[in-house]
Amino acid sequence: FHLLRAMGYLRSGFRDKAVNDITQSHEMGYAAATFAMATLYHFGEAVPQDLVKAATLYEQAYRNGVTWAARGLSIIYQDVSFEDYSLEQSHKWLKRFE
Repeated sequence: FHLLRAMGYLRSGFRDKAVNDITQSHEMGYAAATFAMATLYHFGEAVPQDLVKAATLYEQAYRNGVTWAARGLSIIYQDVSFEDYSLEQSHKWLKRFE
């Protein structure tokens, strides 16, 4: 419920409410919410961009069955501004997504 409501809040411009709902869902162990939180940090939507935090959350979501998280990790690892930039790691994660 919280994650679905959060998506509505994001579309309506209620960023703080969206982040709160996504955080609650993540803390309840909902893997899709962990992925959603990762994308917020990845793209700096509603929260300041933090690629390290996004990568950590993507990895957690991937371990919990969200295969799309591998695609997010692939994108992060090919970003030259990411402190662990690595085309090799990017390719590795992309293969896990495929």
